[in-house]
Amino acid sequence: MVDQTRIEEALRTEHLERAYQQAVRNQIFSPLAALMVTIGLWPYVDHALLAGWLALLVISSVVRQRLAAAYFAAGDARFESVRWEHIFAGSMALVSLIWGIGAWFFVRDDNALVDVYTYIFLIGLSGGTAAQYASQGSVTVVAILFILGPATVSMLNVGDALHYCMALSGMMYVVALYRSSEMLAAATRRALELTQQLEDMARVDALSGIANRRALNEEGVRIAAHAVRTGRRCAVLMLDVDHFKRINDSLGHSAGDAVITALGGLLSRMVRADEVVGRIGGEEFAIVLPDADEPQVMALARRVLDAVRELKIVYEGVAIPVTVSIGVSINVPGDDTFQSLLDHADQALYDAKRGGRDRVAIFGSLPAPASGSDDALAAGIAPANKTGS
Repeated sequence: MVDQTRIEEALRTEHLERAYQQAVRNQIFSPLAALMVTIGLWPYVDHALLAGWLALLVISSVVRQRLAAAYFAAGDARFESVRWEHIFAGSMALVSLIWGIGAWFFVRDDNALVDVYTYIFLIGLSGGTAAQYASQGSVTVVAILFILGPATVSMLNVGDALHYCMALSGMMYVVALYRSSEMLAAATRRALELTQQLEDMARVDALSGIANRRALNEEGVRIAAHAVRTGRRCAVLMLDVDHFKRINDSLGHSAGDAVITALGGLLSRMVRADEVVGRIGGEEFAIVLPDADEPQVMALARRVLDAVRELKIVYEGVAIPVTVSIGVSINVPGDDTFQSLLDHADQALYDAKRGGRDRVAIFGSLPAPASGSDDALAAGIAPANKTGS
């Protein structure tokens, strides 16, 4: 299932990063294009008007570069606020409006050459804006309307056939650019959705449906590091299916897979949103608990023991009784890395196995007695119709 919230956040981050990168790359494009327009129109348009317009574009370009530098200097914090989106949209709209208002004054009814020259530049600028910032969607459309809109209205006011044709062409061009922007935005969204799906597949164990070892390790390292920074406790429960080899040998590996799948579903239902459950490999599982003290950890471990005993797994008409042994470790100052927690939980798990299985042991303590039978498989694997399963 694709997480739309994650997609929207990824889109926002991707679009904003790309927009500011383009602003940096194009730091001289707008002033250079304005200079070319100024040179071409110099013999025909009031010099003061042209010089003032060029100065405004140069100043706005410098301002945008400073804003882009501040954006990148903000580090990761820049992704946590919509302020940078508003700044980008405002600066882009301002530059576009300067182009558009200038063109409004340049278009005149007594020199078609000036009008064609000006409008061609505006169309080229609009195309470049769409190509570079199309992922910004509505911001890009507004910018293009600001660039072409005033000159298009001015040409409609002139009223002759040539200006009508240029205005109509401009409007059709804006529609085409809008459609292109929509297509690019849709393609970007789809690419991010596929990327998310691939990332999820790479982090989920296909058989149990819970986190795989890679994802478990990443989350465990994060939780352990947070516990060190905040001075809080965190814990690891390591679970191992008792006599799993006996299930595989007697019923086949498909039966063992059914047990792994059922346990994955059970454990995922028993943990809270801030806890992480994953499959380490084979028949071993682990649960990582943030902000948990010993009573909470042991209470969860006992609930897991009871829930697994009550779990009804039937494979091809045969009921498979299952128990697990659990090793628990809780972080202590000076020995609080996630790998240390795993190692200690593994040692405690060995103690639980050696103490008779179907029980929980905490690192540094004796194994707690089992509340059920020492070995749920001691009675053998029975047909489902004989066990009520």
